Amino acid sequence: MESIASILAQLRLFSALSEEDRHRIASVMVEGQLPAGDMLFRMHDPGGAMFLVLDGLLHVVQEEDGNQRLLRKVTSGDAVGEASLLDEDVRSATVIAETATTYAMLNRDDFMKVAQGFSEELMGKLRDIAATIRAGHVDIIRHLPLFEGLPEEVLTDISQKLTGDSIEQDEVIFEKGSPANTLYVITKGWFKIVTVDAQGEELILNQVGPGEAIGEMSLIDAEPRSASFIAMTPGEVVRLKRDDFLEVLTKSPYLAQHMLRKMSARMRFSTTYIEQAIEFAKSIAEGDYNFVMNRIQSTQSTIGEKGQSDQARANELLTAFFKMVEGVREREEALQQQVRQLTIQIDQSKRKEEFESVTKSEFFLDLKTKAAQLREESGIDED
Repeated sequence: MESIASILAQLRLFSALSEEDRHRIASVMVEGQLPAGDMLFRMHDPGGAMFLVLDGLLHVVQEEDGNQRLLRKVTSGDAVGEASLLDEDVRSATVIAETATTYAMLNRDDFMKVAQGFSEELMGKLRDIAATIRAGHVDIIRHLPLFEGLPEEVLTDISQKLTGDSIEQDEVIFEKGSPANTLYVITKGWFKIVTVDAQGEELILNQVGPGEAIGEMSLIDAEPRSASFIAMTPGEVVRLKRDDFLEVLTKSPYLAQHMLRKMSARMRFSTTYIEQAIEFAKSIAEGDYNFVMNRIQSTQSTIGEKGQSDQARANELLTAFFKMVEGVREREEALQQQVRQLTIQIDQSKRKEEFESVTKSEFFLDLKTKAAQLREESGIDED
Protein backbone atom coordinates (compact mmCIF):
# COMPACT_ATOMS: atom_id res chain seq x y z
CA MET A 1 0.00 0.00 0.00
CA GLU A 2 2.89 2.33 0.79
CA SER A 3 4.38 1.92 -2.69
CA ILE A 4 1.00 2.49 -4.35
CA ALA A 5 0.45 5.65 -2.32
CA SER A 6 3.86 6.98 -3.38
CA ILE A 7 3.02 6.30 -7.04
CA LEU A 8 -0.32 8.10 -6.66
CA ALA A 9 1.58 11.16 -5.42
CA GLN A 10 3.23 11.39 -8.86
CA LEU A 11 -0.07 11.37 -10.73
CA ARG A 12 -1.58 14.75 -11.52
CA LEU A 13 -5.07 13.92 -10.24
CA PHE A 14 -3.86 12.81 -6.80
CA SER A 15 -1.04 15.31 -6.32
CA ALA A 16 -3.57 17.77 -4.85
CA LEU A 17 -4.49 15.31 -2.06
CA SER A 18 -2.86 14.97 1.32
CA GLU A 19 -0.63 12.01 2.06
CA GLU A 20 -3.32 10.64 4.36
CA ASP A 21 -5.96 10.81 1.62
CA ARG A 22 -3.65 9.04 -0.83
CA HIS A 23 -3.11 6.25 1.70
CA ARG A 24 -6.88 5.91 2.13
CA ILE A 25 -7.30 5.63 -1.64
CA ALA A 26 -4.46 3.10 -1.91
CA SER A 27 -6.16 0.98 0.75
CA VAL A 28 -9.28 0.47 -1.41
CA MET A 29 -7.39 -0.34 -4.61
CA VAL A 30 -7.37 -3.96 -5.77
CA GLU A 31 -4.38 -5.58 -7.45
CA GLY A 32 -4.88 -7.72 -10.53
CA GLN A 33 -3.00 -9.58 -13.24
CA LEU A 34 -3.42 -9.31 -17.00
CA PRO A 35 -1.76 -11.95 -19.22
CA ALA A 36 0.08 -10.82 -22.34
CA GLY A 37 -2.34 -10.29 -25.19
CA ASP A 38 -5.41 -9.82 -22.99
CA MET A 39 -7.55 -6.70 -23.17
CA LEU A 40 -7.96 -4.41 -20.16
CA PHE A 41 -10.90 -2.56 -21.73
CA ARG A 42 -12.17 -1.75 -25.19
CA MET A 43 -12.80 1.56 -26.91
CA HIS A 44 -16.37 2.86 -26.22
CA ASP A 45 -16.76 0.63 -23.15
CA PRO A 46 -18.28 2.38 -20.11
CA GLY A 47 -15.71 3.98 -17.83
CA GLY A 48 -15.77 3.70 -14.07
CA ALA A 49 -12.29 2.61 -13.01
CA MET A 50 -8.65 3.72 -13.11
CA PHE A 51 -5.80 1.25 -13.60
CA LEU A 52 -2.34 1.94 -12.19
CA VAL A 53 0.44 -0.16 -13.78
CA LEU A 54 2.74 -1.66 -11.16
CA ASP A 55 4.72 -3.87 -13.52
CA GLY A 56 4.53 -4.67 -17.22
CA LEU A 57 3.57 -2.87 -20.41
CA LEU A 58 0.18 -1.88 -21.83
CA HIS A 59 -0.56 -0.64 -25.33
CA VAL A 60 -3.23 2.02 -25.85
CA VAL A 61 -4.64 1.49 -29.34
CA GLN A 62 -7.35 2.94 -31.53
CA GLU A 63 -9.50 0.51 -33.47
CA GLU A 64 -10.63 1.52 -36.95
CA ASP A 65 -12.16 -0.81 -39.55
CA GLY A 66 -10.82 -3.85 -37.77
CA ASN A 67 -7.28 -2.43 -37.60
CA GLN A 68 -5.42 -1.33 -34.48
CA ARG A 69 -3.20 1.76 -34.38
CA LEU A 70 -0.81 2.16 -31.47
CA LEU A 71 -1.30 5.51 -29.75
CA ARG A 72 0.95 5.21 -26.72
CA LYS A 73 2.57 2.84 -24.25
CA VAL A 74 1.75 2.64 -20.55
CA THR A 75 4.50 1.37 -18.26
CA SER A 76 5.20 1.03 -14.55
CA GLY A 77 4.04 4.11 -12.64
CA ASP A 78 1.63 5.21 -15.38
CA ALA A 79 -2.15 5.12 -15.18
CA VAL A 80 -5.07 4.90 -17.58
CA GLY A 81 -8.62 6.02 -16.92
CA GLU A 82 -8.05 8.65 -14.19
CA ALA A 83 -10.70 11.01 -15.59
CA SER A 84 -13.35 8.27 -15.46
CA LEU A 85 -13.27 8.47 -11.65
CA LEU A 86 -15.00 11.84 -11.90
CA ASP A 87 -17.02 11.64 -15.12
CA GLU A 88 -19.06 9.01 -16.94
CA ASP A 89 -17.56 9.29 -20.41
CA VAL A 90 -16.94 6.09 -22.34
CA ARG A 91 -13.43 4.81 -23.04
CA SER A 92 -11.71 6.69 -25.87
CA ALA A 93 -9.30 3.86 -26.74
CA THR A 94 -8.62 0.15 -26.27
CA VAL A 95 -5.93 -1.02 -23.82
CA ILE A 96 -4.14 -4.34 -24.36
CA ALA A 97 -1.38 -6.03 -22.36
CA GLU A 98 1.81 -6.20 -24.45
CA THR A 99 3.46 -8.18 -21.65
CA ALA A 100 2.11 -9.83 -18.52
CA THR A 101 1.04 -6.87 -16.40
CA THR A 102 0.34 -6.29 -12.73
CA TYR A 103 -1.97 -3.40 -11.96
CA ALA A 104 -3.88 -1.77 -9.12
CA MET A 105 -7.50 -0.92 -9.93
CA LEU A 106 -9.51 1.90 -8.35
CA ASN A 107 -13.28 1.78 -8.90
CA ARG A 108 -15.23 5.02 -9.15
CA ASP A 109 -17.61 3.93 -6.35
CA ASP A 110 -14.71 3.18 -3.98
CA PHE A 111 -13.04 6.46 -4.86
CA MET A 112 -16.26 8.41 -4.23
CA LYS A 113 -16.64 6.78 -0.81
CA VAL A 114 -13.21 8.08 0.17
CA ALA A 115 -14.00 11.44 -1.44
CA GLN A 116 -17.04 11.91 0.79
CA GLY A 117 -14.70 13.43 3.34
CA PHE A 118 -13.29 15.93 0.81
CA SER A 119 -14.33 19.57 0.90
CA GLU A 120 -16.38 21.04 -1.94
CA GLU A 121 -13.40 23.15 -2.86
CA LEU A 122 -11.16 20.09 -3.16
CA MET A 123 -13.76 18.18 -5.18
CA GLY A 124 -14.09 21.15 -7.53
CA LYS A 125 -10.34 21.17 -7.99
CA LEU A 126 -10.29 17.43 -8.70
CA ARG A 127 -13.05 17.81 -11.32
CA ASP A 128 -11.08 20.61 -12.97
CA ILE A 129 -7.95 18.43 -13.04
CA ALA A 130 -9.92 15.52 -14.49
CA ALA A 131 -11.34 17.78 -17.20
CA THR A 132 -7.84 19.05 -17.95
CA ILE A 133 -6.50 15.51 -18.16
CA ARG A 134 -9.18 14.63 -20.67
CA ALA A 135 -8.89 17.87 -22.65
CA GLY A 136 -5.77 19.77 -21.57
CA HIS A 137 -4.66 22.03 -24.40
CA VAL A 138 -6.31 19.69 -26.90
CA ASP A 139 -8.68 22.39 -28.16
CA ILE A 140 -5.70 24.69 -28.72
CA ILE A 141 -3.45 22.24 -30.54
CA ARG A 142 -6.01 20.06 -32.31
CA HIS A 143 -5.97 22.06 -35.57
CA LEU A 144 -2.38 23.26 -35.48
CA PRO A 145 -0.46 21.92 -38.49
CA LEU A 146 2.13 20.25 -36.27
CA PHE A 147 -0.47 18.18 -34.41
CA GLU A 148 -3.33 18.06 -36.90
CA GLY A 149 -4.61 14.54 -37.48
CA LEU A 150 -3.24 13.02 -34.27
CA PRO A 151 -5.56 10.65 -32.38
CA GLU A 152 -7.34 11.97 -29.29
CA GLU A 153 -5.23 9.92 -26.89
CA VAL A 154 -1.98 11.30 -28.30
CA LEU A 155 -3.34 14.85 -28.30
CA THR A 156 -4.31 14.45 -24.67
CA ASP A 157 -0.85 13.18 -23.72
CA ILE A 158 0.81 16.12 -25.47
CA SER A 159 -1.63 18.67 -24.07
CA GLN A 160 -0.86 17.62 -20.51
CA LYS A 161 2.78 18.56 -21.07
CA LEU A 162 2.16 21.99 -22.59
CA THR A 163 2.34 25.26 -20.70
CA GLY A 164 1.00 28.57 -22.00
CA ASP A 165 2.62 31.99 -21.97
CA SER A 166 1.72 35.53 -23.10
CA ILE A 167 4.35 37.41 -25.12
CA GLU A 168 4.95 41.16 -25.38
CA GLN A 169 5.62 42.89 -28.70
CA ASP A 170 9.36 42.91 -29.52
CA GLU A 171 10.02 40.36 -26.77
CA VAL A 172 12.93 38.03 -27.56
CA ILE A 173 11.76 34.49 -26.87
CA PHE A 174 15.24 33.09 -27.54
CA GLU A 175 18.46 34.31 -29.13
CA LYS A 176 20.77 32.73 -31.67
CA GLY A 177 23.29 30.50 -29.92
CA SER A 178 21.21 30.05 -26.77
CA PRO A 179 20.53 26.55 -25.37
CA ALA A 180 17.66 24.80 -27.13
CA ASN A 181 15.32 22.61 -25.12
CA THR A 182 11.80 23.82 -25.93
CA LEU A 183 9.31 23.62 -28.78
CA TYR A 184 7.10 26.69 -29.20
CA VAL A 185 3.67 26.56 -30.82
CA ILE A 186 2.20 29.94 -31.73
CA THR A 187 -1.46 30.34 -30.84
CA LYS A 188 -1.74 34.10 -31.31
CA GLY A 189 0.30 36.90 -32.92
CA TRP A 190 3.16 37.11 -35.43
CA PHE A 191 6.82 36.40 -34.86
CA LYS A 192 10.02 36.66 -36.87
CA ILE A 193 13.02 34.38 -37.09
CA VAL A 194 16.13 36.49 -37.56
CA THR A 195 19.90 36.37 -37.77
CA VAL A 196 22.52 39.06 -38.49
CA ASP A 197 24.68 39.60 -41.55
CA ALA A 198 28.42 40.35 -41.63
CA GLN A 199 27.72 44.03 -40.94
CA GLY A 200 25.61 43.22 -37.88
CA GLU A 201 22.34 44.14 -39.60
CA GLU A 202 19.19 42.15 -38.82
CA LEU A 203 18.25 39.67 -41.55
CA ILE A 204 14.73 38.18 -41.45
CA LEU A 205 14.77 34.50 -42.37
CA ASN A 206 11.09 33.78 -41.84
CA GLN A 207 7.85 35.19 -40.45
CA VAL A 208 5.52 32.83 -38.61
CA GLY A 209 2.07 33.08 -37.09
CA PRO A 210 -0.77 31.12 -35.49
CA GLY A 211 -0.60 27.39 -36.08
CA GLU A 212 3.13 27.23 -36.69
CA ALA A 213 5.73 25.64 -34.46
CA ILE A 214 9.33 26.67 -33.83
CA GLY A 215 12.09 24.50 -32.45
CA GLU A 216 11.22 20.98 -33.58
CA MET A 217 14.84 19.99 -34.18
CA SER A 218 15.96 21.37 -30.82
CA LEU A 219 13.83 18.72 -29.13
CA ILE A 220 15.86 16.04 -30.84
CA ASP A 221 19.45 17.20 -31.42
CA ALA A 222 19.81 19.72 -28.53
CA GLU A 223 22.02 21.96 -30.69
CA PRO A 224 22.14 25.71 -29.88
CA ARG A 225 19.55 27.91 -31.56
CA SER A 226 20.50 28.74 -35.14
CA ALA A 227 18.54 32.01 -35.16
CA SER A 228 16.66 34.37 -32.85
CA PHE A 229 12.89 34.23 -32.29
CA ILE A 230 11.27 37.64 -31.70
CA ALA A 231 7.66 38.79 -31.32
CA MET A 232 6.49 41.23 -34.01
CA THR A 233 3.15 41.71 -32.25
CA PRO A 234 1.72 40.82 -28.85
CA GLY A 235 1.02 37.10 -28.86
CA GLU A 236 0.68 33.80 -27.07
CA VAL A 237 2.60 30.54 -27.27
CA VAL A 238 2.46 27.11 -25.72
CA ARG A 239 5.71 25.43 -24.80
CA LEU A 240 6.77 21.79 -24.83
CA LYS A 241 9.98 20.90 -23.00
CA ARG A 242 12.36 18.35 -24.53
CA ASP A 243 12.18 15.94 -21.59
CA ASP A 244 8.38 15.97 -21.69
CA PHE A 245 8.40 15.58 -25.46
CA LEU A 246 10.71 12.58 -25.33
CA GLU A 247 8.57 10.98 -22.65
CA VAL A 248 5.49 11.19 -24.87
CA LEU A 249 7.44 10.25 -27.99
CA THR A 250 8.87 7.04 -26.52
CA LYS A 251 5.37 5.91 -25.63
CA SER A 252 3.74 6.80 -28.94
CA PRO A 253 5.22 5.43 -32.19
CA TYR A 254 2.36 7.09 -34.04
CA LEU A 255 3.51 10.48 -32.78
CA ALA A 256 7.06 9.72 -33.96
CA GLN A 257 5.79 8.93 -37.47
CA HIS A 258 3.62 12.05 -37.46
CA MET A 259 6.54 14.28 -36.46
CA LEU A 260 8.72 12.82 -39.23
CA ARG A 261 6.06 13.69 -41.81
CA LYS A 262 5.77 17.26 -40.52
CA MET A 263 9.54 17.76 -40.47
CA SER A 264 9.79 16.43 -44.02
CA ALA A 265 7.24 19.02 -45.14
CA ARG A 266 9.32 21.77 -43.48
CA MET A 267 12.43 20.51 -45.30
CA ARG A 268 10.62 20.63 -48.64
CA PHE A 269 9.71 24.25 -47.98
CA SER A 270 13.32 25.04 -47.10
CA THR A 271 14.42 23.55 -50.43
CA THR A 272 11.91 25.71 -52.29
CA TYR A 273 13.08 28.77 -50.35
CA ILE A 274 16.70 28.16 -51.38
CA GLU A 275 15.74 27.60 -55.02
CA GLN A 276 13.80 30.87 -55.12
CA ALA A 277 16.67 32.73 -53.44
CA ILE A 278 19.07 31.45 -56.10
CA GLU A 279 16.66 32.52 -58.86
CA PHE A 280 16.35 36.02 -57.38
CA ALA A 281 20.10 36.39 -56.90
CA LYS A 282 20.83 35.19 -60.46
CA SER A 283 18.45 37.77 -61.92
CA ILE A 284 20.10 40.54 -59.91
CA ALA A 285 23.57 39.41 -61.00
CA GLU A 286 22.43 39.60 -64.63
CA GLY A 287 20.97 43.08 -64.08
CA ASP A 288 17.35 41.93 -64.46
CA TYR A 289 15.91 44.03 -61.65
CA ASN A 290 12.41 44.07 -63.13
CA PHE A 291 12.01 40.33 -62.51
CA VAL A 292 12.73 40.73 -58.80
CA MET A 293 10.73 43.94 -58.41
CA ASN A 294 7.69 42.35 -60.07
CA ARG A 295 7.92 39.46 -57.61
CA ILE A 296 8.15 41.91 -54.72
CA GLN A 297 5.09 43.84 -55.90
CA SER A 298 3.06 40.67 -56.41
CA THR A 299 3.73 39.41 -52.86
CA GLN A 300 2.89 42.54 -50.86
CA SER A 301 0.26 42.31 -48.08
CA THR A 302 -0.12 38.54 -48.35
CA ILE A 303 1.28 37.59 -44.95
CA GLY A 304 -1.07 35.38 -43.00
CA GLU A 305 -3.00 34.05 -45.99
CA LYS A 306 -3.88 30.39 -45.68
CA GLY A 307 -3.45 27.79 -48.36
CA GLN A 308 -0.36 29.34 -49.93
CA SER A 309 1.94 27.03 -51.85
CA ASP A 310 5.55 26.55 -50.76
CA GLN A 311 6.69 28.68 -53.71
CA ALA A 312 4.27 31.50 -52.85
CA ARG A 313 5.42 31.53 -49.22
CA ALA A 314 9.07 31.46 -50.28
CA ASN A 315 8.54 34.43 -52.59
CA GLU A 316 6.75 36.26 -49.80
CA LEU A 317 9.54 35.72 -47.30
CA LEU A 318 12.30 36.52 -49.78
CA THR A 319 10.59 39.83 -50.48
CA ALA A 320 11.90 41.24 -47.21
CA PHE A 321 15.43 40.19 -48.10
CA PHE A 322 15.43 41.43 -51.67
CA LYS A 323 13.79 44.79 -51.08
CA MET A 324 17.33 46.11 -51.10
CA VAL A 325 17.23 45.52 -54.89
CA GLU A 326 15.35 48.79 -55.34
CA GLY A 327 18.13 50.71 -53.60
CA VAL A 328 20.79 48.92 -55.63
CA ARG A 329 19.02 49.75 -58.88
CA GLU A 330 18.61 53.41 -57.90
CA ARG A 331 22.32 53.68 -57.05
CA GLU A 332 23.26 52.01 -60.33
CA GLU A 333 21.09 54.39 -62.36
CA ALA A 334 22.55 57.39 -60.50
CA LEU A 335 26.05 56.13 -61.24
CA GLN A 336 25.23 55.66 -64.92
CA GLN A 337 23.92 59.24 -65.08
CA GLN A 338 27.11 60.51 -63.44
CA VAL A 339 29.18 58.57 -65.98
CA ARG A 340 27.22 60.08 -68.88
CA GLN A 341 27.72 63.60 -67.50
CA LEU A 342 31.40 62.95 -66.98
CA THR A 343 31.70 61.63 -70.53
CA ILE A 344 30.12 64.83 -71.89
CA GLN A 345 32.46 66.94 -69.81
CA ILE A 346 35.44 64.94 -71.01
CA ASP A 347 34.34 65.26 -74.66
CA GLN A 348 33.90 69.05 -74.34
CA SER A 349 37.25 69.44 -72.64
CA LYS A 350 38.91 67.32 -75.30
CA ARG A 351 37.41 69.34 -78.15
CA LYS A 352 38.56 72.57 -76.49
CA GLU A 353 42.04 71.17 -76.00
CA GLU A 354 42.24 70.03 -79.63
CA PHE A 355 40.98 73.42 -80.87
CA GLU A 356 43.55 75.27 -78.79
CA SER A 357 46.26 72.89 -79.95
CA VAL A 358 45.48 73.66 -83.58
CA THR A 359 44.99 77.44 -83.24
CA LYS A 360 48.21 77.91 -81.26
CA SER A 361 50.43 75.86 -83.55
CA GLU A 362 53.22 77.56 -85.61
CA PHE A 363 51.64 76.31 -88.81
CA PHE A 364 48.27 77.88 -87.97
CA LEU A 365 49.86 81.16 -86.81
CA ASP A 366 52.00 81.32 -89.96
CA LEU A 367 48.98 80.53 -92.12
CA LYS A 368 46.99 83.22 -90.34
CA THR A 369 49.81 85.80 -90.99
CA LYS A 370 50.03 84.92 -94.68
CA ALA A 371 46.25 85.17 -95.05
CA ALA A 372 46.34 88.65 -93.54
CA GLN A 373 49.11 89.69 -95.96
CA LEU A 374 47.18 88.44 -98.97
CA ARG A 375 44.07 90.29 -97.91
CA GLU A 376 46.13 93.47 -97.45
CA GLU A 377 47.82 93.12 -100.89
CA SER A 378 44.52 92.48 -102.65
CA GLY A 379 42.87 95.38 -100.88
CA ILE A 380 40.32 93.09 -99.15
CA ASP A 381 39.06 94.34 -95.83
CA GLU A 382 39.80 92.03 -92.93
CA ASP A 383 36.24 92.35 -91.86
